[in-house]
Amino acid sequence: MANATSKKQLIFLVLTLIFSFSSFAQKKGKLKEFSKEFPTYLQQLNVFMTASDNSELKKVFKSFSKSESSFSVSEKEKIIAISNKMLDKRLRAKPHFSNFLSSLMIVNKHVKGESMLPQWLAVVDETADNTTTKKLMLFCAFTDGLVKDNTLRSSRSASWKVNTNDYQFDFEMIEPIVFFNKDFNLSCTADGGSYAIEGTRGKYYFISNEWQGKGGIINWEIQGLDKDSVYAIISDYNVDTRKSQVVADSVVFYNKYIFPSPIIGQVINKVAKGKQAEMYPEFTSYSKDVELKEVFRNIDYRGGYKMQGKEFIAD
Repeated sequence: MANATSKKQLIFLVLTLIFSFSSFAQKKGKLKEFSKEFPTYLQQLNVFMTASDNSELKKVFKSFSKSESSFSVSEKEKIIAISNKMLDKRLRAKPHFSNFLSSLMIVNKHVKGESMLPQWLAVVDETADNTTTKKLMLFCAFTDGLVKDNTLRSSRSASWKVNTNDYQFDFEMIEPIVFFNKDFNLSCTADGGSYAIEGTRGKYYFISNEWQGKGGIINWEIQGLDKDSVYAIISDYNVDTRKSQVVADSVVFYNKYIFPSPIIGQVINKVAKGKQAEMYPEFTSYSKDVELKEVFRNIDYRGGYKMQGKEFIAD
């Protein structure tokens, strides 16, 4: 009897120890803060990223750890600080940390990564501080498209791309943005064709899909007209990148086949299909006192001037 009681006590003791150890291990395993020492941070991140035994997360962590030597001391400090802010918000290894680390490595490998990465990390830091997790993930996704494919936005309706890798990330008011301080070509492609705004610059609010442009040229080359003879010089303009259309006011329009000097008006361009494609770009003069000589034989014209595609329309 004593022997049986002793066995029961032993089993109870073993079960108690197992339960206590399991409870202790769970508490110990729940990471509350990453170390400020980067080697230790990497060890902790390894456990955090591979706890679910997900092959994709393991791959992301492995690539990130291999990049360790390319980060400066200040960049490592910022990476740890951002990781701790994400941890405080209870963000998960997937998709949050995975997206952050993947985008970070894409920026780091960019041709201008040395100067771009500190900017990008500063914007991620502010985004984590001042906005939502959704905006943080949108910023990572936007970064991937811009840095890898030069894409501002791509959808079934329109794809807007840049032909430069010279841009900066910034945080304005309550959202991250990207701005372009040097001239480049902004192109739009959609079902039906494409066009470009040449020699422009500006900034892009990717969360609201708004491009705020400054300067540039739209020409009529797509209509078979010489780009140096028929074109519009634009100043400030906005584009909704969910669409393929641009509308610019107060443009300086040249048609050197007809006018000795430019006229002022509005230009509209968009990607269109079929017969409608023949109507763009479209220019409409503000003045209703434009003179055209010999519109037809022995007939002059005075009025508004509209050019749709390559056709003159009396306005």
